[in-house]
Amino acid sequence: MILAIDSSIGSAVAVVDPDTEEVLGQAQSETSRGHAEVIGTLIQQALEQAGLTAADISVVAAGMGPGPFTGLRIGIAAARAFAIGRGIPVIPVASHDAAALEILEQDPEARVVITTDARRRENAVSTYEGLSDGLPNRTEGPTLVPVERAETLKIGRDSKEKPDPVRISPDPQNLSDPTPEPTPREQSEANAPTAPQASGLAGGSAERIRGTAGPGEHPRSGQPKAIPRSGEPTTTIPAKYLAIIAARQLKTGRVEHLDPLYLRAPDAKIPGAVKRVST
Repeated sequence: MILAIDSSIGSAVAVVDPDTEEVLGQAQSETSRGHAEVIGTLIQQALEQAGLTAADISVVAAGMGPGPFTGLRIGIAAARAFAIGRGIPVIPVASHDAAALEILEQDPEARVVITTDARRRENAVSTYEGLSDGLPNRTEGPTLVPVERAETLKIGRDSKEKPDPVRISPDPQNLSDPTPEPTPREQSEANAPTAPQASGLAGGSAERIRGTAGPGEHPRSGQPKAIPRSGEPTTTIPAKYLAIIAARQLKTGRVEHLDPLYLRAPDAKIPGAVKRVST
């Protein structure tokens, strides 16, 4: 069984059968603070829900971000500690890949932009185009861009369209930075009645996704393509898709050797040598 752990935004844990890709147990906390206080409890809850013990886990999938330094390292440390205690491998998976797979499972040929709040009025952005061996085909990123630019980010270097990005944001009550005001376009779309179109929500992790086609058209073929809608946008990465990606990487021999995607250096730094003051 695969245990997946992510703390790049909120905290999320899932237990998945790698052969059937069935989710056996999962637990999450949407707060973007206090990861260390909840991650152990979430692991225990997911295992209990699955009816398993630590001895049943053979692989750990660790969400590698992008994410803030303090929160992200908690999940990675928990994954490594669990794996060391069991003597099993850790498979590193980019957290944005899991969010993209949730959408691409419903529309395998979609072009997708994943953005997560990186604070300081910046977004971490990754772009994807379809699947390769069942894995999200990341074409660019992750990288940091100003919030204003992320709102009009183009998909691909040659695309002439400006799709709405998928947004996965931390709990705004726990942010020290102000939440950007919605644009006039966002306000207008929020008040408009919903209708079938090439946009929608994917498993709750995406607020909106729009391809390069017009309303009601498939991004590539131009044929009508309904995309399912679901609940409110989440504040966690879907851990079950971390596990599914890890399982598929192992089957196809495409395991990535990722370092944590902090994107920024930590603010706390080792001080340099004391400067002498001449008298």
